[in-house]
Amino acid sequence: MDMATTLASLRDGVLRRLGDTQEHVWTKAEVELHLISGYRRLAFLVRVFWDQLFLENLPGGLSVTQTWETAFADFAYGVANYTYEDERRIADWDGMLGPANHTCPDEVALLSSVGASTDISATVDVPTTVTEIDRATWDGMSLTATTPQRAQRMDSRYQLTKGEVYAYTFRQDGMRTFRKIRVPSATADAYTVTGSSWGLLRSTADISTTTPTGTWGIVRQLPLNFAMGFGATPWGTPRRVYRPGKNVCVEHWREGRPLVVSDDVCELPDHYARYLRDYAQARCLGRSGPGQNPPLAAHYDQRWLRGLERIKRRVARIDHAHVGVLGGTTNTLGGPPPRPKLPWQYPQRVRP
Repeated sequence: MDMATTLASLRDGVLRRLGDTQEHVWTKAEVELHLISGYRRLAFLVRVFWDQLFLENLPGGLSVTQTWETAFADFAYGVANYTYEDERRIADWDGMLGPANHTCPDEVALLSSVGASTDISATVDVPTTVTEIDRATWDGMSLTATTPQRAQRMDSRYQLTKGEVYAYTFRQDGMRTFRKIRVPSATADAYTVTGSSWGLLRSTADISTTTPTGTWGIVRQLPLNFAMGFGATPWGTPRRVYRPGKNVCVEHWREGRPLVVSDDVCELPDHYARYLRDYAQARCLGRSGPGQNPPLAAHYDQRWLRGLERIKRRVARIDHAHVGVLGGTTNTLGGPPPRPKLPWQYPQRVRP
């Protein structure tokens, strides 16, 4: 990114191009709404933001009891409001979340000693920012994307059978639900944290030999080891360190970093972020009322669509350069199949 493109700079640019910096026709709030809408729409239509997410093979844990509390939690470990499976049957109210029986990863090792359940759920809800799953792995091995019908043909009890995870379904049990097949039977490997569990990570000597990015003793970034959410950014401070052993990792495409207040930075590069101005300007000029100009709105709508196609072409050129097979790419030339021939060990007729 050449410069910090903020929500305010995008908004002011749209109003300046509309010739309405005094907000006589369009308000700042209206323009910001269109910019945020275009930001999300771009993420759904074009694969731009790639990220990793660990759906840990651990018994259910909780750090808050209601979904709305996650926005205020510094340590997000799950949402639940009951601790025992049988409580669901006797409850007389909606909105039950769970079960979960511990509040910190370090407590997993103590569950069996106190008689608590160590069952691992096969279904996990992914964050709302996930738009598409690219690949999922268990213990470093790729999982097969399947459907409930195919999973049932292979194992009629696939929702109950425990073992190593070899496949998954997505959005079959809910709009954001990821199901692991088989139900995980082994608890995921985890790092042992020395010191306070709520402090910042400062030493990574036991995790990786990669030099971390950070200042004043606070680790800001360590590639391939942190699932930080919304990309590995210099503003984040990693709270959790994940191990891939016996764990499910989801490589996915997502929405960009949220734009809420004027100073929030757009995650798109500058030459992509300018397409958001075209989208917002088309929406402003297309609405009914003062300032409506359908021909000019159609013009900026075409510029927005042309920008999306340009991004797709650039992404396609990069993907073409990727090595798809071990040892390099293969060259497939057109033409008829080769003539049949006998195998080398086929007996040959010799003269007496």
